[in-house]
Amino acid sequence: MQRTGGLFFFGIFAIAGLAIGGMSIRSLGLWFGSLDWPSVPATAEVLRVDSNHSGNETSYRLECRYRYRFGAQQFVSERVSFFEIGTNSDSYPRALHRRLSALNDVGRMTCFVNPTDPSQAVLDRTVRSGLMGMTLLFLITHGSVGVAGLGYLSAARPPRKIDGQIHIVSDHAGWRRSAAWLIWLHCIAFLTASLIAILGMMAGQWEAIVPLVMAILAATAIWFCARYTRKKHPWAGQLILPETIQDESKLRLRMPRSAKDPIELEARWSLPAADKLHQGVAPIEGPAVSIDSKSFDHGTITFASPVMPSPSDDELDAIPRNRCMEFVGMIGNRGYRDTFTVPASITIGKPEQPA
Repeated sequence: MQRTGGLFFFGIFAIAGLAIGGMSIRSLGLWFGSLDWPSVPATAEVLRVDSNHSGNETSYRLECRYRYRFGAQQFVSERVSFFEIGTNSDSYPRALHRRLSALNDVGRMTCFVNPTDPSQAVLDRTVRSGLMGMTLLFLITHGSVGVAGLGYLSAARPPRKIDGQIHIVSDHAGWRRSAAWLIWLHCIAFLTASLIAILGMMAGQWEAIVPLVMAILAATAIWFCARYTRKKHPWAGQLILPETIQDESKLRLRMPRSAKDPIELEARWSLPAADKLHQGVAPIEGPAVSIDSKSFDHGTITFASPVMPSPSDDELDAIPRNRCMEFVGMIGNRGYRDTFTVPASITIGKPEQPA
């Protein structure tokens, strides 16, 4: 139920951020496609600034219906710009209204027509860098929350029992996938924001500072996420356990195919005191076992189970039933540190002796 609620919550954020931010990418695509459109004379039939009142907010947009002739046919269009989004500032629509009205009055207003589909036309091809930068803000904020949350939920799966064995994903798997997905999202945001900022600066728009700031924010997020995935947690493995662990039971650590030889690890069990009543209590760690291997067996490392720590009776109350398998060492000459939590719902230990 919690997972379903999380998918719904983060899905809403992802859809909102990607939809609003995607408007900038779509508008840029339309703008690029129109660069070779020829201009033809046009005549405005309707040209006015409309205002829309919603609560305490008022948005403005330029409404225009114009006629133009392309070849032997006459067409009517209402598209003013590829960047038509209502804003609470009337400066752009009123400035454009004055310019188009002056041109229309003297018969010099023109529009750009798609030669392959003459029914498509646009009046103004100005890139509104400030407005497009603000739409990217939704991609960077709302989109990041949604994408990171969905990435976490897609990787942080609960333990599963397959063919009599328990498969447990790394405690860091969710965060690592979140970071990886955020890198892709912010790469798109960075490239789009940089392009909008360059176009805005070339047009002499001071509003180009907005997409420039968005590009800096996206680049910063890329750096932190890349550092997390490349330096702190380059891999996230999967621990495979038998249903009952005894001394010298064989455990397996499955690694991604990107992991390389050689392998020099230490593995140990620990009993963390993670409940709220015993914050700060040091975990009880068992003795470590060394894992020294020169190659993977189909991406899997097999090793003997370390000895489970045995706390005294008075320590049992301060320790939850969760147990952790910790790995520290090197894989492929790169540092590796990982933790796998075995929840209390899974019984792992020596089988009970008959009375």
